[in-house]
Amino acid sequence: MTMPIVIRILENPKQHKAAIVFKNSYLIDEKDLQGTGNSYAFKCDNGCTVYTTKMSSVGEVAIYSAGTLVATLDSIYIKNADNFLQGYTLKAGTDYKLMKAGALNNANNPVKVYIVADGAGTGAVTDFDSITNEIDINGSGKKTVTVLNIESSGITFSGYKGATAPKIYSAGFDSLDCKPIYTADANTVAVGQSAVVMSPGYTGCAVEHNYNDFAMASYDFKSSNSNTKAWINFGDISITAGHELTVKVSGQSDLKISSSSVKNYAYVADNIDVNVSWDQKAQNDYFFAQIDFTNDAVIEFENSYLFDELDLRSNRYGKQFICPGKGCTVYTTKMTSAEVGIYMADELITTLDLIYKKQDGFLVGHHLSPSLDYRLKKTGDGNMNSIVKVYIVADIAGTADVMDFDSDTSEFDIVASGKQIVTVLSVNASGMTFSDYEGPTAPKIYSGGFDAVSTCIPVYIASSIENAAVSKIGVVSALATVDLGSVDASNNYHVTKFVDSQSTVSIGQSVVVMSPGCTGCLINHNYNNVPMTSYYFKAENETSRADIDFRDMDISQGYELTLKVSGQSDMKIGGWSAQNYSFTESNMEISIVWDKRRPSNYFIAQIDFIVNNGSAVFGTLISTLIAIITALL
Repeated sequence: MTMPIVIRILENPKQHKAAIVFKNSYLIDEKDLQGTGNSYAFKCDNGCTVYTTKMSSVGEVAIYSAGTLVATLDSIYIKNADNFLQGYTLKAGTDYKLMKAGALNNANNPVKVYIVADGAGTGAVTDFDSITNEIDINGSGKKTVTVLNIESSGITFSGYKGATAPKIYSAGFDSLDCKPIYTADANTVAVGQSAVVMSPGYTGCAVEHNYNDFAMASYDFKSSNSNTKAWINFGDISITAGHELTVKVSGQSDLKISSSSVKNYAYVADNIDVNVSWDQKAQNDYFFAQIDFTNDAVIEFENSYLFDELDLRSNRYGKQFICPGKGCTVYTTKMTSAEVGIYMADELITTLDLIYKKQDGFLVGHHLSPSLDYRLKKTGDGNMNSIVKVYIVADIAGTADVMDFDSDTSEFDIVASGKQIVTVLSVNASGMTFSDYEGPTAPKIYSGGFDAVSTCIPVYIASSIENAAVSKIGVVSALATVDLGSVDASNNYHVTKFVDSQSTVSIGQSVVVMSPGCTGCLINHNYNNVPMTSYYFKAENETSRADIDFRDMDISQGYELTLKVSGQSDMKIGGWSAQNYSFTESNMEISIVWDKRRPSNYFIAQIDFIVNNGSAVFGTLISTLIAIITALL
């Protein structure tokens, strides 16, 4: 049997008259049977199934139809061979009641009852009683499992094993259209542990938000790993002004949050502390937030690694890497001290400052013999203050020229080097811009090392030599590679630091809009140590055509980017497949707006501006392109 890919949590709502009416189900508990009438009326328009937690007394609570006893809850509490609740089927009817039997005014025993309409979905249901401290969901042949908890204090899910990244909902299996409180990130390389912070009883469903009566004192999550980045995503929030929750992050000013809009934050700190505290003062207020912790910037490509300072700061063990086959070559940005060394079996081989050498403007690189036990780490015990990028590539990937872009340089030229492929390693993670191309062949640009040319998707594909000559292509990453298309003495590409600024776009030009750090590679899609970045492109003039090619994309449902084109309705774009659009407008405006709220989400888009008949006319100003990306990284 396989583990389910979706797990849902069902919790108790507010204390007095706690019943929650979802679109296709009810959640009823003992508080709905207390006081006048001792009953709760419900409908089964097309039939329904009743699941209940265990009743310790016989006949205390029962189901009635038009005043006639149908069954007592203790009699329908039956489990199958797989330890899941069997459920009790009720035929179609509109006059059902869950009623306290006998003369007692109150239902003395706690109970939770989940009643779901027939046809509202399928799933296995298990219960969590007051005696049991833990259970395992070992697979039911269904991908959806609901846990019905007799306690009001909630459930913790951990130790997941399965082939697919799960989701957790605070509702029953019929509520697939509600918001998940937890979405596991499939990018296991980039993401460590996650935590969920939520107002007690929050459902994520539009029909009704439910709340427990007890106050939430404080949530306190701490990552003891060094160099940690915390992604805080408030996926749903509605808090009245004056009733704010407080977010405390080590080294940062306290945040007071009260808004109905989704909010996202990202922080980097050694041994980061994140604290979310809130006292519920208004019954209709609610929120949930998922906090994802990452502790690496390392990117493992098929035949190479990209390391940076986040992988080394305060980490005495450093990062392990291998050199297969005939070995590998190490390229590094400039280091002025022996802070970082390369070790084999705990023996220091060399330091990065010693291997930083250039010849004719290109990095020489340091070759390492084959080994499975190399480690890049600090040479001392103190914190590392330097910023560095290290590109390690296996010999089997071939060779190419590598240049570095240091913090003191604002621009340089890639001049003909006798090779077709040139890689740029930038100490500044915010990226670089390629422009003023000269050469006999239309180039391509990749957001990775030279080994990525054969396996990854290019961020830019020049349609012609002329297109490359007039286009300014921004690559928001620390590593980029140019395929010049041929070996020629006239090859030249101008490289500058990527700057978030306004620029003009003319007919015949192209621009690249990409999620910061996106690699375009199948094995590892994101380099996550890129600061928050905005894009802003602008040009104005006459009618033209804009062809937009989202050539690589994986954006989770609920986290879509917005594509705005003048004269068109806004488009929400997401999913994992390539998408293409073409627009023709007078004085066109285009904007792409996106908040990166999931570490593994990414996209690459190339926008080509051409005259409406499809032929390029260079130097003529066209439309307005405003591409704005807010990327929390």
